[in-house]
Amino acid sequence: MKQWLLIICTLFMINNLKAQDSDFVGTWQLHVADFDTRDAIFTKVFNANGEFYNSRSYQGKTHTTHKGKYIIDDKEHYTELIEESDREIYPKNLPVPKIEYEFSKDKKLLSLRVILTGADGKKYTYWAEVWKRVEIDV
Repeated sequence: MKQWLLIICTLFMINNLKAQDSDFVGTWQLHVADFDTRDAIFTKVFNANGEFYNSRSYQGKTHTTHKGKYIIDDKEHYTELIEESDREIYPKNLPVPKIEYEFSKDKKLLSLRVILTGADGKKYTYWAEVWKRVEIDV
């Protein structure tokens, strides 16, 4: 039992180290989406501790839509482990999907896409978004 606990803790620490060195870390603003944003501003923040949150700003009010932890699975996929949300993000009857990602060469754009498999066995895009890195002056 102690060995399993040690292995799990080690994997968690390795993942957090990956997140710290990640190009994900920073603040991103939704640039292109496959849904009507209705003049809202959507922001996604990835921190170096492997945590993220999404927020929506509309008519001067901002609220967090969902938040949790993120895991970089490989050079093309990451997973969001959602801990709190104001709505259902993914169908409950499916496993948590891996999100396909691709950075622009200058690392200022981040394209995200979730591909799901329908009941007929065909793959389809569940959602696709492009996020633009926000430079914050301190």
